[in-house]
Amino acid sequence: MVDIVCLGNLTKETIYFQGRTTSQVGGPICFLAKALTVNNISCGIVSKIGIDCDITLFKNINTDGIQIGEETTRIDIYEDGENTQGIVRSYSGKIDSAKIPRDYYDAGLYIVSTILDDVPSDLIQTIKLLNKKVALDLQGYLRVDLKQSLQLLPFVDYLKLNQKELEIVSESSNTTKSLELILKKMGGGIIILTKGSSGVEIYSNKTRDYLRTIPVESVQTVGAGDLFFGSLMAKVYNGEEVIRAAEAAQKYVHEELCRRL
Repeated sequence: MVDIVCLGNLTKETIYFQGRTTSQVGGPICFLAKALTVNNISCGIVSKIGIDCDITLFKNINTDGIQIGEETTRIDIYEDGENTQGIVRSYSGKIDSAKIPRDYYDAGLYIVSTILDDVPSDLIQTIKLLNKKVALDLQGYLRVDLKQSLQLLPFVDYLKLNQKELEIVSESSNTTKSLELILKKMGGGIIILTKGSSGVEIYSNKTRDYLRTIPVESVQTVGAGDLFFGSLMAKVYNGEEVIRAAEAAQKYVHEELCRRL
């Protein structure tokens, strides 16, 4: 049995940053899983990859949920300061809900973070109907279909998105009104609004907290948001208050970024 299941496609990434090019196996759930295991969480991965993707690097992570398809999702990432652009070169397709290990449904929390709409929306609904907690990073679905993104909100307990995504979903540039609107569509829960180097806001029906980002020198930041989300959810799963969990997650991400210098 695993504590938390991460759902979304692993990727082969080529990163272009400050004149340097690096390649790695990545994707949101790769960084999520890393943050979870650092926090001593038993983690399982549900993903679809090609036979060319090496999963032996995922030590201490249950990979029974990885499905083999014709190809691995490949993405080129161009990072320049606050601006990051990802171009999907190939796509492994949607995860097959019928192939998910049965014992994965005994987990306590499910984190969905996709490149496109890798995880079928009806699977998210099924998980929620089983009275499980769902955490969702909305970015992938917004790349595909705004309407589908909105339809997912009632099934989400923890929603992560950035300022631009917030404005797209709410069709408003007023942050307070946008947060209120989305929280209403969710029927409660927690919104994690990331603002890059400016910090992060944690919003619920009762509270609105703001944390400044811990400064770090110019460094490649691919996966930083996923490391933060994974660390935060690990600590929440272990019973910490969201704001305290966010503070600890920020420190963890800062340490990880400093290692890239």
